[in-house]
Amino acid sequence: MPRELEVVSEIARAAGAIVLKHYEAGAGADAHKDGEPVTVADRESDAYIVRALRRAFPDDEIVSEESSGRLAREAEPGRGAGSRRRSLDDEAAGVGVDSRSGKDSAAGAGPERDAAAELDDPPFQLEHAADAEPPTIEHAPPRVWYVDPMDGTSDFVARTGDFVVMIGLAIAGWPVLGVVYHPPSDTLYRGGHGLGAEKLAAGERTELQVSGVRDPRQARLVVSRSHTPEIVAGLASRLGFERLEPCGSVGLKAARIAEGSSDAYLHPSIGTKLWDTCAPEAIVVAAGGTFSDCDGRPLVYDRRHLHNERGIIASNGRLHDILVEALAGTW
Repeated sequence: MPRELEVVSEIARAAGAIVLKHYEAGAGADAHKDGEPVTVADRESDAYIVRALRRAFPDDEIVSEESSGRLAREAEPGRGAGSRRRSLDDEAAGVGVDSRSGKDSAAGAGPERDAAAELDDPPFQLEHAADAEPPTIEHAPPRVWYVDPMDGTSDFVARTGDFVVMIGLAIAGWPVLGVVYHPPSDTLYRGGHGLGAEKLAAGERTELQVSGVRDPRQARLVVSRSHTPEIVAGLASRLGFERLEPCGSVGLKAARIAEGSSDAYLHPSIGTKLWDTCAPEAIVVAAGGTFSDCDGRPLVYDRRHLHNERGIIASNGRLHDILVEALAGTW
């Protein structure tokens, strides 16, 4: 695994400890944004991750959900591209939990403290494979981290345990690596382009590989825990899916597909954004699956349009064309 993936794995674990602390304390929603609940856990996890990424990768751009979808690192007048925004550093100062001790960490402590020093190897570079060419995106910046400090806030509030921390890297508009961390079970899913994918849980490392299921009648369709949209229920009925498996969080749904315990997920709606899909897409594809919009086209990570306007489909690859064809013209 490249050094970037090791560093963001530790950052995600530490952010997950922050989230879990609030979950165990019974924290609930104290605000709403775009109709969705927001908690103190979202905000503290966001501040921690943004600060840690900026220290480890000062020349990269960051787009995080709880930073209102704007670039968390912006050029300031009279400063070079590698300068840090002190206002956000001040906002994040003192926020954090050491993932190993569970204690509050002081500003500058934690895994991000030595992250920049650890990056002695050259930064991860995208190597184009003949069978995996990324889409051409005219205005995509070179390197952007897409962060969801807590995916599944509704499930956090509902106490289902289906919430994760997600950090993904896009290079030239293509998701190349990502981590999805599930704090309640201390399970980390990670992988990327040319790297494969793996799950780290209970001290064991397991290679992730999607299933080989080709027949929808034998497949497991993972669906939202709260409700199954009518269009999804109708498609499942037409194709003969008999196993609809409820699960919260886009990241957890994608992780189940990557490990082969589920076979497909579709979200025919504008509801998801780039921070919801960057890390999950990198992991699913690295595990042998397929990720696209509902028309079968690549998702566009140009950070100017944050919504996945044509929805998303994630699958084991064998079912993908069937799902795209079944959705054609239905929404």
